Amino acid sequence: MNYLRSKTTSLFFILFLMTFSLACDGDAPESEPAVLNENDYKVQITAVTDVTNKGDASDIQVKFNTGQARENIQEYRIMIVKSSAVSNLTVESMKSLPNSSYASHAGNQINQELQLDALQNDIDGESVTSDIDYRIAILSIGTFNEETVYVLSEPSTDFKLINNPETSTLVSNMPANDAISIDAAGNIYVSNYGVWDNSIGKGNGTTALKISPAGDVSVFVTGLANPVGNAIDSEGNFYVNDDNVSNAGNLVKVAPDGTKTTIANIQGYPSGLLLGTDGNFYVSNYNIGVVNKVTPDGTITDFVRDERLKGGVGIVYDDNGNIIVGNFLTGAVLSINPSGDISLIGTVPTLGRGSVIGYLTYFEGNVYATSGGGKRIYKVSLGGEVTVFAGSGVVGSSDGEFQDATFTIPNGIAVDKAKRVLYVSDGATTGGANLRVLPLDR
Repeated sequence: MNYLRSKTTSLFFILFLMTFSLACDGDAPESEPAVLNENDYKVQITAVTDVTNKGDASDIQVKFNTGQARENIQEYRIMIVKSSAVSNLTVESMKSLPNSSYASHAGNQINQELQLDALQNDIDGESVTSDIDYRIAILSIGTFNEETVYVLSEPSTDFKLINNPETSTLVSNMPANDAISIDAAGNIYVSNYGVWDNSIGKGNGTTALKISPAGDVSVFVTGLANPVGNAIDSEGNFYVNDDNVSNAGNLVKVAPDGTKTTIANIQGYPSGLLLGTDGNFYVSNYNIGVVNKVTPDGTITDFVRDERLKGGVGIVYDDNGNIIVGNFLTGAVLSINPSGDISLIGTVPTLGRGSVIGYLTYFEGNVYATSGGGKRIYKVSLGGEVTVFAGSGVVGSSDGEFQDATFTIPNGIAVDKAKRVLYVSDGATTGGANLRVLPLDR
């Protein structure tokens, strides 16, 4: 009797629960639809880096982190935006860009990295240049509830391409290794001292070369003897210090038709040669502490005499009419005012055996000096600051960014003011040199 009552009670309770459950199921509210969280689709740009030196969009490397919804994203569009226009960015305007104005990228890893293509334009359809501030923006394209979604990142911080200059070689193994001059048409003239020959007691070079801006080489003057220094005037007359021996050398004029005329025989070892703005010549001297003034008719006087000038080779003007002389032996860069007063601008360090300073040139407030011993090109401001302009200090002839380029023995140097480049004769110990080119605009 108790057993039947218990069984009946249990059955009744089960039926009650089933009925209650069905009633509750019928009254349950519908679940709310999922809501799009755009932050799950938005990327975070972590770095924009200038990684090469080509001066276009391929210099740009972009790194970014993807959002939590990365598995639902089919494409990232990386876009270059002028900083001045970044406030105008909208999803709608970014969706309709042509393919040339963005880089398409796919991947569901958290950390993404992409180097852009050289042909990519900014969102205005313009090529990327090194003189404009830019930002990067990234449009994520994915799906949510089977619908396409577009989410735009926050733009990166400002960046600007930096065009680090690189050395190049215009002529390899040219038979000339000394001073350089440039004419108004951009042709380059290089004296060939050659290499030291014990049998004759001097350098064995006999020529000067003419090299076109395109690198075409021709022999310009023959019949010289270990020529050093040179200059060319507006009429095409070429001047060179020739046939130096231990105690004297000749200042020679070579007319456009090849006729040679000895202007003066200068005592000591005349080395560098400067065409004076007054129509005279100014000649530095390796063996005597003097800068000579030589008139066109050959009259020689001391412009200034001072022991600090012994070892002088490179000689140039600055913008104020002062004559600047570089000392081959000591590395001193000396300024001589029109009255003959001498002052020290700065000193190039002695880093190796051989020449401290070969030749000099001057441009826009700075002296540029070759250093054969240091295997470098130095820049010396008129205020006295001495810095390495180019060269790692390692012996070689490899081109590249200035700090990585290598030189053998850089010697002659001249500036083409119109092209804003330096030319350097490099390789003075072998007679065959490379004509190196260094752009001045960084």
